[in-house]
Amino acid sequence: MKTHLIFGRGRLTFTYRSQTNPQPICADILDDGTVHVFGNPEIGNAVPMDVYHGIIQRVGVWGVSTQAEAREWYRSNKTLIQRIVAGMDKRWDGNNFVGTLTDDARRALDTLDCPE
Repeated sequence: MKTHLIFGRGRLTFTYRSQTNPQPICADILDDGTVHVFGNPEIGNAVPMDVYHGIIQRVGVWGVSTQAEAREWYRSNKTLIQRIVAGMDKRWDGNNFVGTLTDDARRALDTLDCPE
C-alpha cells in the first residue's frame, strides 16, 4: 500500500494565546494512504466527526516539533502506517458511515499510538 506525507499550513507547533502549552502534534491517517501531520487545532477532547467515527485514524506524534522530525517519524513508522491503511474500510451502521479496521491494522494502530 502506497502512502504519502503532507503537512498542514503554517508551523507544526503553535500555542493559543489563552493557553500555556503548545498544541499537540498529531497525524491523521486516511484510507487513501495520505498521512497528514499537523498541530492539533482542537482544545480539549474535541475531534472532527470523521475521526470520531473512525473513518480517519488519528494518532499522537510525540517528541516532534519540526517538519524534519515529522518526516523521520513517518519514515520510521511507514510499515505500521501501511498496515493500518491496508486494513481500513468503512461501513454503514444504520445511522452513519463508520470506519473499520482488520485485526492486523488494529494491532499496528495500537503500536503506533502507544509505542513502548
